[in-house]
Amino acid sequence: MRIGIEMLGVQSAGRTRGVGRYTRQLVSHLLTRGSPREIVLYFHAGLPGGEDAWPGRPAVRDLAPAGDGGLASAVARLAAENPDRLDALLLTCPLEHFRGYLPPAPRGGRLRLAAIVYDLIPALFPEQYLAHPVIAEAYRRALAAIEQYDLLLPISAAARDDCLRRLRTPADRIVNISAGGDFERFFPRGPAAPSPAAAEVLRKHGLTEPFVYCMTALDHRKNLDGALAAFALLPESLRQTHRLALTCAMSSDDDYARLQQIVAESPAAERIALTGALDDAALRVMYQHCAAFLFPSRCEGFGLPILEALQCGAPVVAGNNSSQIEVVGEAGLLADAESPAEIARQLRRLLEDAELSRRLREAAPAQARRFRWEQSAERCRAALEQVVARPAAAGPLRRWLARGRQAASERLRRYAVKPPVRRSA
Repeated sequence: MRIGIEMLGVQSAGRTRGVGRYTRQLVSHLLTRGSPREIVLYFHAGLPGGEDAWPGRPAVRDLAPAGDGGLASAVARLAAENPDRLDALLLTCPLEHFRGYLPPAPRGGRLRLAAIVYDLIPALFPEQYLAHPVIAEAYRRALAAIEQYDLLLPISAAARDDCLRRLRTPADRIVNISAGGDFERFFPRGPAAPSPAAAEVLRKHGLTEPFVYCMTALDHRKNLDGALAAFALLPESLRQTHRLALTCAMSSDDDYARLQQIVAESPAAERIALTGALDDAALRVMYQHCAAFLFPSRCEGFGLPILEALQCGAPVVAGNNSSQIEVVGEAGLLADAESPAEIARQLRRLLEDAELSRRLREAAPAQARRFRWEQSAERCRAALEQVVARPAAAGPLRRWLARGRQAASERLRRYAVKPPVRRSA
């Protein structure tokens, strides 16, 4: 079996965040658990990320756009011409409309198409993410293409459920491959006092007293407002003995100005520290030394920050929704992400109950070890092998059926991605 992997996941706007981390780890483990000669990596020429080294020295190709078609034309030509005679092509970032990118439509023949599905968040929150008609149309076209693929690989049980509800792909073509933790970078602290290097990281950010750590973003689903409101609802005694440390993903100076304004409007503004971007070593210090890790997201495809915090032994308060439930398990507390009062109540439990905090710190690493990249890579490889072994429909007939299904899907999708109906109690 010869697999091609289109590496947009390490080249797009999300290359330094969850999608990039996920792609690097999964592909690295696919390479180390099988023959690198069976895998070809495809990078989009002109984008960062193509210079990275990979285990086993697999074959690497550059994709150049055809004419003015950009990234979409490059991957469409790869799927149509299949110059390396691949059995399967795996897309690592199919739904991010980065520089006009769209996943290729299925064409039939030898090549089977597969895609990693991190989440369907724009479809779940269309008012926030699909308000612009161009973005909405691109997203609908992308969904209409991938739901005709031979294989979809969601990264959690919750993401698979969303695919089953929202897409017309048959259930046996949707396989949860989950995710894993980087146990070399993220691990519990030792019993001794903070090392000089760790103490310096904490001092740099003004964290010389107990603190709640929150990794967030300005993005609606990350629920920055809910985290700030919950911290402000803590009893005065806790707010005077704890700080809230925020690491917020930003892409511009305007984002930073907006974040500063949001924080300044909080009643607890003087107790909030903004860390700026952190490297993995500093991030590990935050996870290891926080009194609680707060992550009240409205929806997660997987939630790698939660897993990293668990690996480091942090007691966690996360949103009671989506994949957060399966990642946290019994090793943390869950709260309704739409209720700052409930988030505050769970946070208060952790900060006031030393025995509960101790139990969760001890349970966290064991829960994290349930998620391993070796298992995700094996599930991915097995799913690809199964779909390649499945008899293909005749080429012209398969192309005709795929075009018909995609046209129908695009027509239906215009009406399918709608805001949820809110029913009164």
